[in-house]
Amino acid sequence: ITMTHNILVTGANSGIGRAISNIILKSHPKSSLIFTFRNEERGTKELEKLQKSCSNMRIHSHQLDVSDEGSIRRFVPWMKKEIPHGLHCLVNNAGFATKGITVNKSIAEQTLAVNYYGVKNVTDALYNQIVDNGRVVNVSSFVGQAAGMAESLKKQFLDPNLSQEQLDAYITKYLNDVEHGHLEEWTENPHAIPKLAVNAWTRIRDRDDKRGISYIATCPGWCRTNIGGPKAPRSAEQGAQSVLSGVFGDAQTMHGGFFRDGKRLPW
Repeated sequence: ITMTHNILVTGANSGIGRAISNIILKSHPKSSLIFTFRNEERGTKELEKLQKSCSNMRIHSHQLDVSDEGSIRRFVPWMKKEIPHGLHCLVNNAGFATKGITVNKSIAEQTLAVNYYGVKNVTDALYNQIVDNGRVVNVSSFVGQAAGMAESLKKQFLDPNLSQEQLDAYITKYLNDVEHGHLEEWTENPHAIPKLAVNAWTRIRDRDDKRGISYIATCPGWCRTNIGGPKAPRSAEQGAQSVLSGVFGDAQTMHGGFFRDGKRLPW
């Protein structure tokens, strides 16, 4: 692609999002970055650092909290004005994780609000600004693989004919079951179901899209970030490169799939 590639990254001011932003600016001179962040103060600080390290004016920035519908609504008109030629790639990177590993209703709601509904709502809001044959790259995780889950769940979530309505009904049921302590058929890990949902959503959207937009799920692996902690085996840069394989890799072979470091993973 010879024209400038406009790439929007959510949650760009820390961890893997920051590493993705750095690599785009340093290694992909034909790309422009739309740098978004939830927290104005922290986002502005990171933005200043990026602008120092990158002399050309290829950075656009704006506050965007993917879990806040008002924030998304305010973002859309700014984006139209600022990026009139449209978006080539949306990287749904913003994530929320708790330190604990057991789930309760409030953790489940918070995690889903960012990690599933945030992805879905931002993509829906910006859909008309994504160019034909553009791409949506979702940062998912191996914890969302269906492999370790109950057979009934696997069957539901991996059904090739799964509809958006069915997926949302499963998520509503999950929240209900968490509230009433019925986790037998689910999993105790609060991060697993939102990522399982993102993976299913990636496949649904890729299957049904009429404009040739490619939806790709990527796994950065366990990385040393605020969320991953200091003991993680991979650097944020390694995680970012894994996500960027979905941004710059071959959409023809990758669309509708789940990848780590450019290699296909089972759902």
